[in-house]
Amino acid sequence: MSLDGRDPDRAAAALLGDLTLVRGIGEATRRRLEERGCRTIIDLADHPLYCRDAARLLDSIAGGDTCELVEEIARRRRRSDPLLLEASRFHAPEEFVFLDIETLGLSSRPIILIGLARVSGGSIAVRQYLSRSAEEEEAVLAAVLPDLEAEGTAFVTFNGRAFDVPYIRDRLACHGIPAYLAVPHFDVLHFARRRWKDLLPSCRLDALETGVLGVARADDVPSRMVPEFYETYRRTGNPGPLVPVVEHNRQDIVSLARLFALLRGDGGGGAAPGRDRPGRGGGAENVALKSQGAEKILPPYRAKPER
Repeated sequence: MSLDGRDPDRAAAALLGDLTLVRGIGEATRRRLEERGCRTIIDLADHPLYCRDAARLLDSIAGGDTCELVEEIARRRRRSDPLLLEASRFHAPEEFVFLDIETLGLSSRPIILIGLARVSGGSIAVRQYLSRSAEEEEAVLAAVLPDLEAEGTAFVTFNGRAFDVPYIRDRLACHGIPAYLAVPHFDVLHFARRRWKDLLPSCRLDALETGVLGVARADDVPSRMVPEFYETYRRTGNPGPLVPVVEHNRQDIVSLARLFALLRGDGGGGAAPGRDRPGRGGGAENVALKSQGAEKILPPYRAKPER
């Protein structure tokens, strides 16, 4: 699969053309300003009322500060706004970290598997960090941290703003591991709901896989069953129950990356967000894996406990 290359000019043009990103400007004010010849945020640089906020936005756009821009767009709009997807074009494809975790509970329980992926050269490379015991969680967290804090990184998750990233922060704090993790974050769940909520019975990841990507999983382990499978492995010492857990996590990440590419309209001609129906084209074919060998999956990383 592939993501379109970094395109800061397109990202900047999309943001500069939206006057409502400036605080105090709603639709009615935007129309009045446009009637007076103010077409872009640049035109507000000398405006007596809006110049200060316009200057701040112009600095962020000129510097490609997506962390600040993502938060500003979310404050002024919603976290599902397509303008956020345009802002993501300040990033090169290899800067996106597609992230998904498996845990033993919904809060304050160990993380047993962290999966992350990057896209490069038309392939997606998935790396999975597996805890063979709860005692290995600290080593797993320490192992993934360099990837999560690498310069230029942007997170792409599915409900990760509410779950995965806060959960990782909590577990890092539990082990006393200092971490920043204040990076741009694009949560595909919000964009998917905006685009497909009226077309699909659910916007759960498995429903999107079936209705949008045409993926049907065989013998998948539901997320709610992951703790039970892991406890069976711990009780018996048989690693067999871990295999479907690792595969479930891997497929989550691959589907996440494909949905993100589709929502951005990547691949040369994908439909704009919100304009296509599942199962009727609209760009899904543009993010399909090109061949059986195009998806590069690295073996799960097994952390060694610190001595």
